[in-house]
Amino acid sequence: MNEKLLLSGKWKITGTSPEGDKTISIDGKVPGFVHTDLEKNNYIKEPFWRDNDKLCAWVEDWSWTYEKSFTFSKKDESARHFLNFEGIDTYGEICLNGKEIGRTDNMFIPHRFDVTDVLNEGENSLSVKLVPYKPFVEGEDFEKYTACFSSERTFVRRMQCTFFWDWVARFISYGIWKDVSILSVKDAEIDNLYIYTHSISDGFATECMEIETTKYCEKALYVKADIVSPDGKTVWTRKMQVYSSKIMLQADIRNPELWWPAGYGEQPLYTLKATITDGGDNIIDEKETTFGIRTVKVVQMIDEEGSREEAQTKATREWLLSMNCGNGKDDDEPGISYTVYINDTPVFCRGGNWVPADPFPATITDEKYDRLVKLAKDGNFNMLRVWGGGIYESDAFWNACNKYGIMVLQDFMMACGVYPYDREEFLDKMKTEAFYAVKKYRNHPALVIWYGDNENDMGMDFDDPGVRSRNIWEKALLPALEQCEKSRPFFPSCPYDGKNKISLTIGDTHFCAVTENFTNRDFKDYLECVNYTGRFMSECALSGSPNMDSLMKFMRYEDLQDNEMYEYHTKDNPYKPEGYPSLFEQTQHLADTFLGKWETVEERVQKLEYIHYLLVRASVEGARRNSFYCSGILFWMYNDCWPASGWSMVDYYQIPKAAYYGFKQASKPVITSLNRNGEELEAYVCNDSLKAISGSLKLRALSFSGDVLYSKEESFSVGKNTTEIVLKLPISQLPKLDKNVIIVCDIEGDFKPSRAYYYGEMPLEMPLEKANVTIERIGNEIKVTSDKYARVVELYGNGSFSDNYFDLLPNEEKTVSFDGNGEVKHTWLNK
Repeated sequence: MNEKLLLSGKWKITGTSPEGDKTISIDGKVPGFVHTDLEKNNYIKEPFWRDNDKLCAWVEDWSWTYEKSFTFSKKDESARHFLNFEGIDTYGEICLNGKEIGRTDNMFIPHRFDVTDVLNEGENSLSVKLVPYKPFVEGEDFEKYTACFSSERTFVRRMQCTFFWDWVARFISYGIWKDVSILSVKDAEIDNLYIYTHSISDGFATECMEIETTKYCEKALYVKADIVSPDGKTVWTRKMQVYSSKIMLQADIRNPELWWPAGYGEQPLYTLKATITDGGDNIIDEKETTFGIRTVKVVQMIDEEGSREEAQTKATREWLLSMNCGNGKDDDEPGISYTVYINDTPVFCRGGNWVPADPFPATITDEKYDRLVKLAKDGNFNMLRVWGGGIYESDAFWNACNKYGIMVLQDFMMACGVYPYDREEFLDKMKTEAFYAVKKYRNHPALVIWYGDNENDMGMDFDDPGVRSRNIWEKALLPALEQCEKSRPFFPSCPYDGKNKISLTIGDTHFCAVTENFTNRDFKDYLECVNYTGRFMSECALSGSPNMDSLMKFMRYEDLQDNEMYEYHTKDNPYKPEGYPSLFEQTQHLADTFLGKWETVEERVQKLEYIHYLLVRASVEGARRNSFYCSGILFWMYNDCWPASGWSMVDYYQIPKAAYYGFKQASKPVITSLNRNGEELEAYVCNDSLKAISGSLKLRALSFSGDVLYSKEESFSVGKNTTEIVLKLPISQLPKLDKNVIIVCDIEGDFKPSRAYYYGEMPLEMPLEKANVTIERIGNEIKVTSDKYARVVELYGNGSFSDNYFDLLPNEEKTVSFDGNGEVKHTWLNK
């Protein structure tokens, strides 16, 4: 049996200053990063506190050498020995027993070296010298190869966002950030397993397999392949001689259990096991991979003449022109859909964009990955997009997505720049990287679409011959996809298609209607704007603050009285027009405009939180009312890379922000939603489940003191996976919809209840009396009551809640569950 010796754990780290006159020697950890070990050894302060990151900027200019001694026993003289580094950041010189065995220049890929002739019997010494990137990019043409935030980064194959981005500080670090091991191989090894669903028919599924092997001997060897069902039973097996380096097999599985996205079904996982033997009981190598039986495709249908879709495309383009928006001016082209189908079923995609969960990703535990992905599932997400300025994520991330039914859009790691598209050296690096990424991730059922990059060549039409990234797609990415990927669609960039690559009416887009044309609006039309959606919004950017507890972990209470630290931890786009407000100023302006000026720090924080909730919820409801004209909405962004006060829906500390709960309510499989369409009020029921539903609807017009001014009840039925208007009311039948009236719509039936609100004025106009909100906790159940209409009841503690940032009607009682520990506090706006 092939054997592995793990060399991770304790290493010695020595840092050398640029001039060579200073050194630092510390104990370090592998996997790890220099920054985290320097902090543990008190050489730098906690880098996330306030602006402490500035104090550790010197780290990137030093060289850092990792050293380890180990004992090795050559049990079999005929074996070959390979030194494997799963990940090195980034430019490294590797020496074993004083001999250089290789160099590295790509953080994203593993590096493997044959050390059979260098490895000693007994004591060995291994060193990895990591050096600054700057000498490697000196003299490059940064005007030709330009990029947002830092043009240097396009030449460096490492995590792009930590060169600085408009939501994370600059953290250029060094490290052996994944495991190190020595693999001893005798006769053969299994290099890779691939299995995908070719087709699903009545009663069976056809699975195709490829088993890649390398032989180091002449004798006959045999491979055995088994498919094990989710309940542990072997449902298919084959054994044959290893006749080629790639063995191709087909398995037909009876009565397959299909993998579905969250909310559409279960996530059963099968296992493919492959074993190489000498024909007897001697196992030479074995490998296994989990997989799901499912198909995926993206349907891009031209709007049919006279259809609802054609009418919506026309209305959207007219609205864009009225708003003076540059997005989607495709007047001479028909609209085209962008709908993900799983198992031949259209899926409305609800989710967010995933960024690295730490600037030093070796510190991200499997438990943190699992919690973040489970939070997505619990929040009614069914999709995350791994953004192209981060990293190719860990097995723990993918295993969680497979388990919880979270579909993944995967960018190749390029973002917001002109990469060296005409440099053979760069194209070769990207080709190697693409083959690695495709082979590593292709078995995961969660992976549904590959994208070539994030927002490269923005502003150019998708079919423009001058698109520079096309050379990268064609020469570096497509060879890997064409040879190694047979079951998923690929799009050259995200977004893609239409004019300027950001069309609302063709393909997918990056767009947020409620904040478009920001500086020239009073936002009173925000409920109308959310009706103008893209066909698939792979980024919809909205921002808001974390709660007070999280803020106090990276800034002082006094910092909340002005903008300095809020600005510092929100960051901003340095390329915005002169005089344009910063991201934090935009968020504050929206909070002031919708919710009123703040008077206390606590009120400021809560309003900066809730504006995120309000606009996210409205945007999701608008998208779902238009399904499947719009087939998906993914917010920028889901999680955070460091303690920030901007885009994310779950903060760095894994605490859901207000937007998470707005999304959760609007993304339940069945919701009701209210929309004013001219002189009618429409009540929608959006049913994303795969079964028809029936229930009852109760619509009330209420005063804020709780008086019922109008009430109507209706029964309804809605088909599976569809959205319908179940009630239309002439505005003339309702009380005057001024600031004193709020419409509340509740539905219940063979699904979880849903409530929607319609308030025709800006929320700050609500004539609220002071309310008294009380909470009673019994275990992890919290009963919340209020004597008056309570606006934005916020619960906060070390965990997440089943609901949060909700309104309570007068004398209404609500029970909320809590999955955390410690004290639960609460507040509300009209105290």
